[in-house]
Amino acid sequence: MKKIFIIIFLTLAFSKIIYAQDDYIVKLNGDTIKGKIREQALLGKEIIKIKAIGEKSFVKIDNSEIREYYKEKIQSTFTKKVLPNTTDTVYLKIWEKGKVDFFSYYRSSGQFTHVDYYVSKGNSPLLRVKTNGIFTSSRNERQRSLFDLISDRPDLIESFKSINEYSFQSIQKLIKAYNDSFN
Repeated sequence: MKKIFIIIFLTLAFSKIIYAQDDYIVKLNGDTIKGKIREQALLGKEIIKIKAIGEKSFVKIDNSEIREYYKEKIQSTFTKKVLPNTTDTVYLKIWEKGKVDFFSYYRSSGQFTHVDYYVSKGNSPLLRVKTNGIFTSSRNERQRSLFDLISDRPDLIESFKSINEYSFQSIQKLIKAYNDSFN
């Protein structure tokens, strides 16, 4: 009996390793491709390739066909958005999704990693609410933009102000509380 249990356990464990291709791409037409995703940056453009389950090689998927993609290794979903004051379409990591969405965008230049955090409500353009960049709008302006976006919940704004912290975690908690208040 013990041998049977071990055989079943090993079979299930190895089948998960062999088929552990839990990344996926959702195309604009709603089709989903499951497999292993590889991301590359070439001349400032992101290239998404996928090795679909059962296939032997990676295939490039045109960015114009991708709505979003999910990376199992980091348990994160990325969606395509246009950055403010540009025509650049990039993939942003989704932190919160609801009435207000919360995203991050990472880019590296040399030894420095630049991180911007954005929010949007409905189909409105992205608003930058936090950054580690130094040549941007002031923290007060970004905070005011965030408060304007959720002005229909003044109680949450006052609660947020009382903690006197403007960190990624506090913004994420605020957005989550805002979204949860509508469920």
